[in-house]
Amino acid sequence: MEFFLPSLLSVLLALLFTFFISPNLGPLAVATVALIALLYAANAHYAMFKDEYSLQSWASSAQAFAPYIIVGTILIFVIGYLLTLFSGGKAPSLPMPPAVLPPPETATNLVTKGINNGLSATGLVPVVKNVSANTPGPSAISVNNKKNGNLTNSEIRRQVESQLASSKGP
Repeated sequence: MEFFLPSLLSVLLALLFTFFISPNLGPLAVATVALIALLYAANAHYAMFKDEYSLQSWASSAQAFAPYIIVGTILIFVIGYLLTLFSGGKAPSLPMPPAVLPPPETATNLVTKGINNGLSATGLVPVVKNVSANTPGPSAISVNNKKNGNLTNSEIRRQVESQLASSKGP
């Protein structure tokens, strides 16, 4: 009972401060009060558990190996830098196939059409002119097939590959 009443009183005072006083304070005052409360709590925690803080931890035994760990880490980064330097300055990576966009006219969405027009205008992404859009339905297939000159899929694929090869240049 002797701990209940003081703790209840402190909770009530904190509630009164929170609901009636702190909304009228500015942000700087609230931050200052919070910082003071945090420093007081850290000091009280350290005073209560001073013996625990003074005991040896795993970090104390690792201090003897700190120079070796730092030198090892630096050596790993230096070796990685030298490997990158002597390999032409490029990091090793897998080759990615080029992105091929259908022509902007086949876009069914205005946003997609705008993006396709913008990318094709920059010339960064090749736009293949004879690739049909993936539009479902028999009428769309026949219209796109007529647009492609009744080509088969393998002929369209060969045409796309030849356009890609010519767009890459020498």
